[in-house]
Amino acid sequence: MENIIKDIQDIMEDTRDVVIKAERAKQDIERGVNTNSTRKYEEVTKQRKIENLFYYLVEAKQDMDEVKDMIKKVQESLDNLLDVVGYENIAKEIRK
Repeated sequence: MENIIKDIQDIMEDTRDVVIKAERAKQDIERGVNTNSTRKYEEVTKQRKIENLFYYLVEAKQDMDEVKDMIKKVQESLDNLLDVVGYENIAKEIRK
């Protein structure tokens, strides 16, 4: 039972990490949008704005790929935990 509690705590920590990563990715996206919001006196060409947006889109895609991978890891941990709980229940029934 202690191992199961430890596994749950580990999964909770992984989940918090995913949320933090997603929040950072969102901040990066917002930074990209804000970078392209230029003031009237700033001379930024349309091409430069497109290049800036493309750069931040690529960064956002990479961030979201990492978030996806992190979520997959959490899912695998939950699947493994379900297996452990199932095995524990079967072992408990056999011991009766």
